[in-house]
Amino acid sequence: MSGGVLQAYRRLAKSIRIKYSKFVETYDLGSAFQHTRVVVIGPNCQMDKRDLEHIDAADVCIVMNKGRRMGIYPELQRRAKRIDYFHCLDESERWGGGPLDTLELKRAGFTELFYPLADAELEHNVWDFHFGNEGMLKLRRIEPALYAEIVRSLGGFRPTSGLAIASALARTKGCRVYVSGITFYRKAYMPEYASHLQDLASIKEQMEAHGVHHPDREYVEFMRLKDTYGIEVDHQLETILRAPYTPLFYTAPGDERLVHPPKPTDP
Repeated sequence: MSGGVLQAYRRLAKSIRIKYSKFVETYDLGSAFQHTRVVVIGPNCQMDKRDLEHIDAADVCIVMNKGRRMGIYPELQRRAKRIDYFHCLDESERWGGGPLDTLELKRAGFTELFYPLADAELEHNVWDFHFGNEGMLKLRRIEPALYAEIVRSLGGFRPTSGLAIASALARTKGCRVYVSGITFYRKAYMPEYASHLQDLASIKEQMEAHGVHHPDREYVEFMRLKDTYGIEVDHQLETILRAPYTPLFYTAPGDERLVHPPKPTDP
């Protein structure tokens, strides 16, 4: 086969792959978790006794973004009945979910990838995924109306992957949710997840420089979700939620993004 014919064949094969990737994309994230017990593994999961009990009892464990390279992941693989992988599709190491290799994911046994965001400004990341989807994974996306509801609950701020996942699952019929390793940026990340976010000052600096997320609003909204939908949490998040709420982000004098402590009578 000549070089020109081979290149034409490769272009055709890639075009077909991209079209197939786009064709099988669905907006039915929630349907994969109806009537299931789900454990959401966040970037600071300790895999303690409570975590292990919930993991062993769960139908599905969810790992997000750079979570597959955490030291606890091999143990999770041994214990979990099923692992689903969520990614924000931004492959930035600093701002996003890290590199995404769909061929490696396919070799690891994944056939689907879950995308918990529906922000029009991020749609280019979706197209990048389809363009590079050599593993031919099916992309399951959050329902746009549900995502819009989550954004409204945060006063217009973009949810982090963790809050978007917890919010979507909490609203899913028959889904029982346990969250581990999400701290709303009150604690440092695991080093293997984000080595540049090892203290609260660095976390605050990055969050405020980026400006699209609001961890304090997420903290307040998660408390509401927990009470409304009966979300269970790990020891560290339980301790955080029991402590008096103190705003940590956008606290400069005159910054209108500051979220004041919720009143005890607030729902």
